[in-house]
Amino acid sequence: MNQLTSQQLLNYSISLYLRKPVYYIRLKYQDSIYSLSLRTKHKKTALSKLQMVKQELELQQLISEFNSYQELQRYFKSTVELDNQIKPVCFITQASPTDLFSPSQAITSISELCNNYIQEKGSNWKYATQLSSQANKALLIEIFDYLKLNDVGSITRKDMLEVREVIKRLPVNRKQVFKDQSLAEVLSQSYDKTLSIRTINGHLIFLSSVFNWAEKNDLIKKNLATDLLLKDSQKEADKRNAFSLKQIELILSSCKIHYARNGLAWQYYIPLISAITGARLNEICQLQVKDVIKTDNNIIYLDINAHGVEGKSLKNQYSARTIPLVNHAFGFDCNEFMDYVSSRGHQDNLLFDVTWTDKGRYSDKVSKWFNRTLLKHTLNNVNGLSFHSFRHSLATVLKNSGTPLSTAQQILGHSSNSLAYDTYGKAIHIETLHHSLEMALVKSLKRIDL
Repeated sequence: MNQLTSQQLLNYSISLYLRKPVYYIRLKYQDSIYSLSLRTKHKKTALSKLQMVKQELELQQLISEFNSYQELQRYFKSTVELDNQIKPVCFITQASPTDLFSPSQAITSISELCNNYIQEKGSNWKYATQLSSQANKALLIEIFDYLKLNDVGSITRKDMLEVREVIKRLPVNRKQVFKDQSLAEVLSQSYDKTLSIRTINGHLIFLSSVFNWAEKNDLIKKNLATDLLLKDSQKEADKRNAFSLKQIELILSSCKIHYARNGLAWQYYIPLISAITGARLNEICQLQVKDVIKTDNNIIYLDINAHGVEGKSLKNQYSARTIPLVNHAFGFDCNEFMDYVSSRGHQDNLLFDVTWTDKGRYSDKVSKWFNRTLLKHTLNNVNGLSFHSFRHSLATVLKNSGTPLSTAQQILGHSSNSLAYDTYGKAIHIETLHHSLEMALVKSLKRIDL
């Protein structure tokens, strides 16, 4: 199987089946089927567990995309096993809106509900997931306050639909554009662009996960935040565009001018490195001097890893890799670059003048400068384009040049989606990677001097 995309993951299925007398849950993706026991004989309990597992997988996929079927399977297993440790829900045949909350419980606000949910679940989350959950919590608190939903025990289905409508009306970049304005003030204004369906669904999945967790823990009698997600007909490939070769040439020319004018090496080298390696922005920003290595055969390569300076992180286990740098590709000069590397001093120093932020990454400054300033001043049309487009561009170049799939996957840090290969397969030799990139970037594209 190839690498899983967000669109492909929409096609996996989770279902129940009865192996008397116990219910089982089944994960199916393409020809692969994986089943686990739900440890219950009761259909209603099994259906509730099924709904919870579906929501947990949807939330995790929006926060941090699965890169392989094995990743999806592992998260599926851990979610089911954790859910099996929670006592079954006490079902009722009818429940009025005013009886949704267990009278023996003291929790009445969305803030308390979210805090308890995060406290129980958050210990196993990545830092980025913890941050996004806090942001989701803050937004829900604000919306519930705006709608005067002060007691979760009195919430109705209509209230949940109103929460969704408020989220749908929110503008993009609200914190930057509408700084210090209340939610009521923001909603009273008009603006051109609202949140994407993906972002809206991320908030809604978190909302449903909180209430589903509350139901599973007998804090409420019923989760009314189900089936709120919006359908997105646009294909994933249509949302993330690649740069054309002409656009890359214009961008790197502009970057070089900024470097000459400001003396900030990162303004040139970080975009250039991404163009010739397909590395993610934060992977490049967190590089240390010791991560640039020269072989006995004079091949220079980057060691993408999560070791060394505090705050280093990788998207997943397949992101750790080595990527060779091809001389002359898009005007890259190995000798000039190595002179710059030497000027950075100690091996433990960061390669570029960037800092780690409380968002959990080193790339914030570069991302804002590139996407909000340089890109808009360089290209006439930036719809669907961002720094990440370099990655899609290189993937396209590798594919068009006939690069073997396994080689392209190692360069880009993707899983092969073969459990045996990922576990026992050896890394492709750096000389082979260099030859493949050289063929794609220099011989196929021809030399571009900037």
